[in-house]
Amino acid sequence: MQNAVSIDASTLELMEHRAKIFAGIWKEVESEGPKPERVRDVVVMPYEEFAEKVVFGDLGMAEGLVRQLYAGDGFVLKGAFSREFWQGLKNRAAEYAEKTPASFGRILEGAEDFHRYVHADMSERYAAHRLRHDFHFYPWNDDPLGMREECDQRWRVFKVMNGLGPLKGASNTPKDGIVDRYHVFHYPRGGGSIQIHSDPTQNQKTIMISLGTKRGVDYQTGGLFLVDADGNHVDCEPLIDPGDMVTCYAHVHHGVETVDGGEELDWSPKRGRWFLGFYSIDSDYIEERGTIVGINDDDPPTK
Repeated sequence: MQNAVSIDASTLELMEHRAKIFAGIWKEVESEGPKPERVRDVVVMPYEEFAEKVVFGDLGMAEGLVRQLYAGDGFVLKGAFSREFWQGLKNRAAEYAEKTPASFGRILEGAEDFHRYVHADMSERYAAHRLRHDFHFYPWNDDPLGMREECDQRWRVFKVMNGLGPLKGASNTPKDGIVDRYHVFHYPRGGGSIQIHSDPTQNQKTIMISLGTKRGVDYQTGGLFLVDADGNHVDCEPLIDPGDMVTCYAHVHHGVETVDGGEELDWSPKRGRWFLGFYSIDSDYIEERGTIVGINDDDPPTK
């Protein structure tokens, strides 16, 4: 499998051990100061180098990585997925949307996969305003996009870095309280965006996302940004190619500038910006679910 740590029984055992090391480091580092809200720097490295550090690196590598993330550094991880994987994923998502009526479902036992167009008149229902086409897939259902094996290879590495076992939560269902969910988003030309926000950190320390499109090819303006200490939007898109992954501490403020703002809204899946993310989220059996928090652009850091 291209650009992925090969995972057999002995590697899984090693990953379990590494996860405990990362958990201890996270506990120590997070006790030293408040959660970061602003990006410090954006580091670019090959995904394979990152994965090797997580799974096979020494203690110093593990601590260095955690301290960089908790200082606010973001990472662009080159070549995590192949372009062929992403092209197939986009094609199958478009086919799924054509064959499956749009719907919405709560995260309860037996929850089905679904997709939903989040139009402007629906945006107010969300903690962070957005306009996009959302696809949500659960591990207890079939794999209609044929993506799970490739995704899980990468997700296990990130789980280790987050101080979790590589298989932690993978077999959970909603009654267990926390479930894994695969998110695929299409940000359409002429409006696709999400407000600045921070993500919850109780189930995972970092965001773990991949992009399947390229600014300047599939769309011309807009895309991912992180917010720095001066409130500036740090544009990540020039650093990102299809198949790359991006990670940062989940509490760091980030958002998506409007994709091709000023153009006519175009929901065609052949154009616009495609996103893939891995999330361990609270089910609807938890009364006070951890959710993202929308942030106004002029809000100062809460240091």
